Amino acid sequence: EDINYYMQKFDVLVTENFKQKQIRQNKIGTLGVKVENNLLSIDLKKLDIDINELNFDIKIFDDKNEYRIILSEKGKMVLLNKNEIKKISEYIGKFPTILFSPYDLDIVTGSPTLRRQFLNQEISQINPKYLQQVNLYNKLLHERNSCLKELNENSDLTYLKVITNELIKAAKPIILARNSFIEEVNKVINVFQKKLNLNEKIEIIYKPSVLINDLEKIYQEKMLSDIFNNVTQYGPHRDDLIFLLNEKNLNRFGSQGQIRSVVLSLKLSLCELIKNHQGVYPILLLDDVLSELDSNRQNNLLNIITNLGQTFITTADTSALIKQNLEQYQIIKL
Repeated sequence: EDINYYMQKFDVLVTENFKQKQIRQNKIGTLGVKVENNLLSIDLKKLDIDINELNFDIKIFDDKNEYRIILSEKGKMVLLNKNEIKKISEYIGKFPTILFSPYDLDIVTGSPTLRRQFLNQEISQINPKYLQQVNLYNKLLHERNSCLKELNENSDLTYLKVITNELIKAAKPIILARNSFIEEVNKVINVFQKKLNLNEKIEIIYKPSVLINDLEKIYQEKMLSDIFNNVTQYGPHRDDLIFLLNEKNLNRFGSQGQIRSVVLSLKLSLCELIKNHQGVYPILLLDDVLSELDSNRQNNLLNIITNLGQTFITTADTSALIKQNLEQYQIIKL
């Protein structure tokens, strides 16, 4: 078959060097690329190209927009409808994606910082203004901490009070958004837990370091303590999440398998949340998700994702996919 047929079918864009090789070699097999039994295989060694020297130009389209990512020796560039995006905050939420990888278990087992990063990342996909509010809060927090380091109990506190009032204003919408987000997740997460054939009940508890109605009181009471410690001790930058499984702390009492299943249910529920807010499902990326599931739960997961929009799965074993209806999948082997 002519190589152009496959290039059009799979929409591969790579370097000029690769394009020249395409022209010289009109048979796809001689390039180390073959399609057999619905399986696309690419042998980069046979291409005689150093992958580190490749320049990639990737275009993605949806009903409304064109997204383009260019990677070259000069760096990377992101464009939306042919306009370069300078700030990542301008891009987040435009092309929503949900990723599950083994590293995501740290959302449960890792530090509170990782759970706050999770909150900020996922809420920003459904509420772009949230990211702006977090950036403003962080800027004011940095300013307040710098001010605290220059003060003592005998200093004039006028400027500190002004910064504190602005920080409180910035903190309130963050706390409200996080609380609302966790409430939404809790409404759907157990639906996916049951679909995976897991009967344990999940509950996520949002633990703000300060209740929203107590912000003014706490900042006033702790002002001298903050000056002594040279740091702001309370606020959204100290928030945390607690994951419960059957009313027990998952981090303390959960097995590795239980933690993995809860995080997977969490990621699937985020797909539903984005659909509810934006009207479309996000791209779902599942990295090595099948290896730790038994065959029954593998089948359950594959049935779930058929109703969640486009999904990419990385796996070393395609047997679970082959047991399903293979026509639903395009398998690419690298």
